[in-house]
Amino acid sequence: MASDPVAEKICGQDRRLTRGLLLSEVWPELHAALAGTAAATHIEMTAGQDNPPVYLDIDAVTLYEGRRTVAGQLVVLRNITKLKNAQNELETLYHRERRLNATLDKEMVKRNYYTRALVHELGTPLTSIITSAEVLDELEAEPIKVRLVKNILRSSANLEQRVHELLDLARGELGMLKINLELLDLNQLVQEVVAEMTPLAEKKGILLRSELCETALPARIDKKRIREVIFNLLSNALKFTREGTITVRDQRLDSDYLEVQVEDTGTGITQEQQNHLFDPYYSQSREDPRISGLGIGLTLSKMFIELHKCRILVESQPGKGSRFSFTVPAEKAG
Repeated sequence: MASDPVAEKICGQDRRLTRGLLLSEVWPELHAALAGTAAATHIEMTAGQDNPPVYLDIDAVTLYEGRRTVAGQLVVLRNITKLKNAQNELETLYHRERRLNATLDKEMVKRNYYTRALVHELGTPLTSIITSAEVLDELEAEPIKVRLVKNILRSSANLEQRVHELLDLARGELGMLKINLELLDLNQLVQEVVAEMTPLAEKKGILLRSELCETALPARIDKKRIREVIFNLLSNALKFTREGTITVRDQRLDSDYLEVQVEDTGTGITQEQQNHLFDPYYSQSREDPRISGLGIGLTLSKMFIELHKCRILVESQPGKGSRFSFTVPAEKAG
């Protein structure tokens, strides 16, 4: 047997002492692994008593004298320990990730079940409250009682909206949120929401103005979801604008997309706040106790827009107001 320094190191024997010996005498494990193999073979095995083990990639070719007489074998050894260790570590990490993902999926399903149960538990008595308040609203004539009944109706409607938002959030996180597309005029939808929000703006002393496209903006979108997005953006603008103006714009960006913008002269948003703005578990109310709400409206808005395969953006600086914009697919002519 002849060997080079690398083979000497791997088998752990002095090559000067092994010269002329058979492989079965020097390295019986390797001889056994190669015994009975074809004229050319490739195997992997471990060598030595090291812990961790040394991994070898081995190619062996039978050498002949003439056509039939076997003269010996040429064995090429490659130390692949680093590669094997990397593969083993990658496999371990892969299985660990699969276990973590499986655990996460179970927790998400449990949370969705809990959310649905919570929505049901809140929705059942809430429906009775709203129905009873509506009946009282029709029967009651005394001004004070009428105002109280209307307060109940308004608060109940607000609570009902929050309950549905929680359910939508759970569905969105599980990928179960769906949209129903229909052909409509985006321009008209924006006008409807602006008209609905104008009395509230006037009550706060804020000018709500529209700079809308002069022509129809046909789009195939989910009317309910896009309406909710516009409503959320306007509600936020009113919440964070103490005085000044809120401007709503819509336009055709190109043949593929339409855009809606809501710009305000409010308090503005820091970069740190922008980094968490669409996080369902972050609310600016944590930093400003005067602000209420869970802060999931923007999260849902982002989900709704992304279901349309579009995006929602924010541009803002503290003290200089904010501008939110989102796109929706334009209905192409023909």
